[in-house]
Amino acid sequence: RLSASTYRTEGYDYFSGPLDVNGITESQTCKNWDQRFSVNGDNIKKHIQAWNNAQLPGQHLDCTKIPVDVKYWPAQGNPYFAEKYGWELPDQPLAAYWDYNSDGKYNPCDGDYPMLDDNKCQKGFHEGKLVPAEINFLVYNDNGNEHTLSGPNRIQMEIQVNAYAYSAHDELNDMTFYQYKLINKSQD
Repeated sequence: RLSASTYRTEGYDYFSGPLDVNGITESQTCKNWDQRFSVNGDNIKKHIQAWNNAQLPGQHLDCTKIPVDVKYWPAQGNPYFAEKYGWELPDQPLAAYWDYNSDGKYNPCDGDYPMLDDNKCQKGFHEGKLVPAEINFLVYNDNGNEHTLSGPNRIQMEIQVNAYAYSAHDELNDMTFYQYKLINKSQD
C-alpha cells in the first residue's frame, strides 16, 4: 500500500477531509473540508478570561460574544459549527481542544477552547501553557478519490495537521511548527 505526493505534476493521492470509522469518505465531504480553520491566540485568551470571569458569583458567560474563530472551531460535537458552515461535523475526534468539563464534546459555552493536540495534556492553557499566536487546523486523507500518482492500493489514512506559530521576541518568532496526527482507518 502506498499514498504519495509530489507537486501534483504527475498526479496526486491526497484529498481534503476526514475519513469515517470505516476509512471511507464522500466527495461532498472532501469539498466541505477543502479549507483550513484558523484561531487567533488572543481570541483564545479572551475566551478563557471571559469564562474565568463567568465563574465569579453573579456573573455569566454571554455565548453571543464568544470570538467567532473559537465558537466555530471544528472540534468533535461543536453545536455551533453547522451555523456557520452549513454542514454537520462527523462525530469523531477532529481539531484539538481543552474539554473543560470532560464530556467529550466541544462547546465553548461550557468553557472549552481550541488548543494544540497533546495526548499527555493534564492541564489547559489557562494553567500556565503558552498560547500560540495562531493555530491552523486542516485534515486530509488518501481515500477521497482515485490515486493518480501511486496506483490503486490506498492506505486509508487520515492526516490531521495543526500548523501554529508563537509571537515572541526571539528565535520562536521566526518559526512555524507543524503537528501531524496520522490515523490508520483501514481494517489492516
